[in-house]
Amino acid sequence: MKTILASAAIVSLAIGAFADIQDPPGNDFGPTRKLGRGISNLIIAPTEFFTTVNQINQTEGNSAGAGYGVWKGAGRTAARQVAGLVEILTFPFPIWHDSPEVGNESKYPYVRDTHHDFN
Repeated sequence: MKTILASAAIVSLAIGAFADIQDPPGNDFGPTRKLGRGISNLIIAPTEFFTTVNQINQTEGNSAGAGYGVWKGAGRTAARQVAGLVEILTFPFPIWHDSPEVGNESKYPYVRDTHHDFN
């Protein structure tokens, strides 16, 4: 019985190590991130409506929050839902081929992308 438990513990640790090897750190911008971003956009989208109305209400007043804020919030909610749906449907393959990651470029043009310390 002890050998079965010991071998089960060893196998479970080995499976965990193997899983870590299969998902290297360079895979941070892969399809799993795109799928996760799409799911979160789709689920969190309704909160965009109330957040936008509240922000407009605080900065521009009650009338703007009740008028302009409602329309802007509805538009942002719809845009986030569409973006989430598109990312869920297209997560296995990139939309733009051979394009750099947006937001991943260097702030300094003389520093190459291989030097991640300076990005």
